[in-house]
Amino acid sequence: MNKRIIVASAGATAVAATLIFGGVTVANSINADNSTAPAASKDDKGIKKADVSPNTKKQVKTDKFDNVVKNVGEEAGLVDDKTKRSLFSLKVNKITTATSCPSRVKGKTFAPENGIFLIVDVKATMPAKAATAAQVEYMPLIAETFAVEGPDGELDRTVSSEAAWSCFSDKDLAPAVVNPGQTVTGKIVLDVKSTTGKLVYDPENNGGWSWKY
Repeated sequence: MNKRIIVASAGATAVAATLIFGGVTVANSINADNSTAPAASKDDKGIKKADVSPNTKKQVKTDKFDNVVKNVGEEAGLVDDKTKRSLFSLKVNKITTATSCPSRVKGKTFAPENGIFLIVDVKATMPAKAATAAQVEYMPLIAETFAVEGPDGELDRTVSSEAAWSCFSDKDLAPAVVNPGQTVTGKIVLDVKSTTGKLVYDPENNGGWSWKY
């Protein structure tokens, strides 16, 4: 299995950590006008420094589940380990909570089954060339690829429900997968227990990215 390198950069500064992830390299890039991930502190429990990058000799911050800590608006992505070409990028533009949501059926609303709806607005891109690189045929955006770390520090992967699936019309929702050559935007609705915590995207259950909400 190949290794992945998780990279976060801001302006001319770049940091990286080496982890294992399905035979591809994972790169997280931050636009120069965005802030970097928060530094570790006693008030931000679970944040730690990841492995040192072999290229920059600097470090990124990961949580205790080996997810790279991101801010809303920062871009995360996969790049091919050999060619360094982008395979997939994901940006969480907004995370909101709601006690109800409009239905796919006009005139109806739904209430969460687990506690609160977490509405995640995303933009995801997969270049056409990704189809021939690193065995990445598509990237999933379904609720089951997400999880939530609650205030108790436990990771909850039970974030889908029939109520959440029923929220919003198809034109408002992100598709279930991103295919090569596509850029997609839309909402992903989760049904979670806590009004505060960390959103996690981790399709292979071995480390991905997390965003505080």
